[in-house]
Amino acid sequence: MTKNSQQFFKPLAPIPTQEDIDLHRRNCCAKVVTARLRELVPLLDVVDCVAMDISLEKTVLSLPLLASAMNQNGTHQAAVFYLIADYTLGVGMFGVLPGCYVTGIHDRCAALPVQYWLKKGQVQHLAPGTGPMRSEVRISSDDAQKLRRQLMEKGRAEYSGTVRIYQDDQIVAEAEHTMGIYADVPRTPGVRANIFQVQNMKTSALMICGLREDPLSRRIAQDQGRAIAQRMAVASPQLPSLVKARTIDIERHLDRTGDAYAQVLVLGVGFDPKPVRFSSGAQRWFGLDLRDMLRERAHRFDEAGAKAENFVPVVADILSENWQAALESAGFSTDLPTFVLAEGISMYFSREVLGEMFRKIRSLVRSPISRFWLDHVTSELFEMESFDVRSFLSSMARLGEPFITGFDDPASVAPDSWVLAETTSAAASVGVSEPVHGEYRFSILKPG
Repeated sequence: MTKNSQQFFKPLAPIPTQEDIDLHRRNCCAKVVTARLRELVPLLDVVDCVAMDISLEKTVLSLPLLASAMNQNGTHQAAVFYLIADYTLGVGMFGVLPGCYVTGIHDRCAALPVQYWLKKGQVQHLAPGTGPMRSEVRISSDDAQKLRRQLMEKGRAEYSGTVRIYQDDQIVAEAEHTMGIYADVPRTPGVRANIFQVQNMKTSALMICGLREDPLSRRIAQDQGRAIAQRMAVASPQLPSLVKARTIDIERHLDRTGDAYAQVLVLGVGFDPKPVRFSSGAQRWFGLDLRDMLRERAHRFDEAGAKAENFVPVVADILSENWQAALESAGFSTDLPTFVLAEGISMYFSREVLGEMFRKIRSLVRSPISRFWLDHVTSELFEMESFDVRSFLSSMARLGEPFITGFDDPASVAPDSWVLAETTSAAASVGVSEPVHGEYRFSILKPG
């Protein structure tokens, strides 16, 4: 049994439909945008930044003069101007693009998810800010149409605009900022990961490192990873114990039966510390990932002085056509007893993509002793009306990690290839009786 969650990606149309416009009007709610921005960027909460108006005509943000944001002269710190101009432009670009929603700010919906990246900025100070300020940007209909066309054609666009900052009716500063906007769409099999998707993968890998409790992961995560993990844990309180539960389950299996496998394959190895702990002269570990991810892994592990005894990095993309060939070229043997790990993958791909992936994995393991471990959520998770469940799924989606697929028996995804050998829940692993933990499962498949 499987189920896809509600649609969260819709291609951008040349002309917004009435449905796009109605949804956009709801997503432009200044109160909601203010709350979500403050949740995502706590510094905006510190300076008491408020979205006042978001529309096709203009976007306005405001903030008061606070003692905590003053300089020694009793005026606004210069950095405050840069900060408010940054978010005024980003929100303003969203305001003129019906049919889009911003990952991290809006709930998942039937529109195109986008994210931003400030590329450069400059602020010209015209007068001291000695009281409440408002920041405004107006984007012409012609510029809005150019943005829309670039997003449709390339999946990205760039806009340079002027943000004017007022105190009462006086302009106290003008900012010239250049912002990139990127379609935050799911990866497609056969299509190379773009720069933005790779960056998201690195951020996600850092976050998982920050959530893990072992000393090596803490060193790899560094301050950035721990800060990201802390922010994610506030938005999704279940996340730390879910990561702990799956780590416990995998390591328990490796401690108990790991000697039965001559090799271990980790799909999407990221910054996983297990190859350092478990690889040995008798057991080779293969870590498959994108080139940029493996370079980052090598750099971080070298800096931490962590070296695996028998680890082979393999540059390949599990969504490409022939990633198995790269693995075999690296010395992987299809005849040896193998333990395959697919950690944190199944929830983010469709059943069809997973079915193809599972069949390819099966073609790589011929020994009947081989096993395939994966974590997954059940189909029931998407139907539960529990506040904790709805909040968790919504938070994960807003933070760019939307769950889209769940199933009770992962072998049903590729029934001609695998049979379910055993399964357990995160609730059983860490003793937490809570709906999300109960529906988050760890399964081991054997060749069918």
